[in-house]
Amino acid sequence: MPRPFFHKLIFSSTIQEKHLRVPDKFVSKFKDELSVAVALTVPDGHVWRVGLRKADNNKIWFQDGWQEFVDRYSIRIGYLLIFRYEGNSAFSVYIYNLSHSEINYHSTGLMDSAHNHFKRARLFEDLEDEDVEVVHPSPLYPSQHPETTAHANKGHTSSAIQSFFAEPPVKGDFLFIFLVYCDHTCN
Repeated sequence: MPRPFFHKLIFSSTIQEKHLRVPDKFVSKFKDELSVAVALTVPDGHVWRVGLRKADNNKIWFQDGWQEFVDRYSIRIGYLLIFRYEGNSAFSVYIYNLSHSEINYHSTGLMDSAHNHFKRARLFEDLEDEDVEVVHPSPLYPSQHPETTAHANKGHTSSAIQSFFAEPPVKGDFLFIFLVYCDHTCN
């Protein structure tokens, strides 16, 4: 049975502000389960303790320890992080670089040359962390509107992505994610 998950595209504001906002839909469903810190587990088994900052308006950010996590995996503008909620304030985290490839968690994270990084990152410069938010429910937490569950910002997530998170990935599994930025001229 698939576990709930959400994904976050890394924008310049995420890097500059040194925290990552948890999507509102996720917070509305799970805020009472989240303690003052969460455990982020990457596929190599390393567990990172990251403190949460909670605001009165039901906003939550990954904060204390977040920058160390970002630095360790050289997370940059345009990277995609997928957070699968395991329960008890624990997440499995999968990190995809600008080439749409899962990173090598054992390396120092120097996956992209500086030239390619800055060339590709320009696509994301004007977007902010709050501009994109998609939470994918599991059958345990069904949507009130199943026909629109996977839709957000004129894009959608296929059932292939949802099924990817039904079970932990096996070495060699991969996932292609195509991100489309559409301004007001799109139909």
